[in-house]
Amino acid sequence: MMLDEELRQNGPPDSFDNTIIQKECGCPRELYWFLRGIDYRISPPYFAWGRAWGIGLNAFYECDESLEIRMLTGLKAATALWEAESPEGRVNDTLENLQRVFKQYVSCYSHENWTQGKEYGELGFAFPIPGTSIYYAGAIDAYIEWPGYGALLREDKTTGGYLTPNFQSYWMRASQVTGYLWALAQILGEVPFGALINMVSKRKSKNMEDQFARNMPMKSEWQLTEFMRDTVKVADRIRMRWSRKQDNWQWPKLGERIYLKCSGGAGTSPCLYNGLCAAEVDPWVLDETYDYEDEYTVRSEKWAPWERKGDT
Repeated sequence: MMLDEELRQNGPPDSFDNTIIQKECGCPRELYWFLRGIDYRISPPYFAWGRAWGIGLNAFYECDESLEIRMLTGLKAATALWEAESPEGRVNDTLENLQRVFKQYVSCYSHENWTQGKEYGELGFAFPIPGTSIYYAGAIDAYIEWPGYGALLREDKTTGGYLTPNFQSYWMRASQVTGYLWALAQILGEVPFGALINMVSKRKSKNMEDQFARNMPMKSEWQLTEFMRDTVKVADRIRMRWSRKQDNWQWPKLGERIYLKCSGGAGTSPCLYNGLCAAEVDPWVLDETYDYEDEYTVRSEKWAPWERKGDT
């Protein structure tokens, strides 16, 4: 695994995505462990559910056959990913529920006339930020064209909770969506119409309004420019830790000052690194005695989910 000394020697990241920026803003110590590649020993089933859902939707929308064949194509793709990851399903994070909700979704939204080309599903990107030496990166779920609206990104969101007004409104201002709109603007050469936030609850319900929800945030060119200016400031704060001044190698546990950040709460999981942060020594001292692989798995590759098909 990557030890503290290796992280220092490798130097700061030159590509920043929403995950890295959010972790720095929420808790730099969480970002520290994340950059060292420490991950879940057993991946939670809700990760597999969300990935399978997105893969299934892309397969459904990219298929130009009959509705029945499109649905079967989507179900096959979603099922294949779920079975490949073999998660220990629980409550609503099961293959049976995934297939049930997928069929409901097709019944509810198959009439829509927007299109998604085969080359537009899961777009990885890494674009240089003007005036800097760094990149903003990420992976868009899909890019679509909707008559009457124009170009939009499609972003799928799943939750084990209810589609509350707060949950829905969060995505109107979410940094992930704003960053993806900035990236799509780089691809198109102009600001896109907006984003289609495609929300689904995994809870069983006979009412479609409880199972699915949509909203469509839009951002102006000014808002995208402001967002990227703030992003650069946070990225600079991260990169400063690699300066020659030893005192800069500080990763404070600011998550302890944010309600439910460490413990988790309704709709959020506890921080993966709670046990490590409880140790009464600095992380670089902990390396001398702690066997991380007893409790965690280690990411062998550098964090770069944007290096996917459709890479730009």
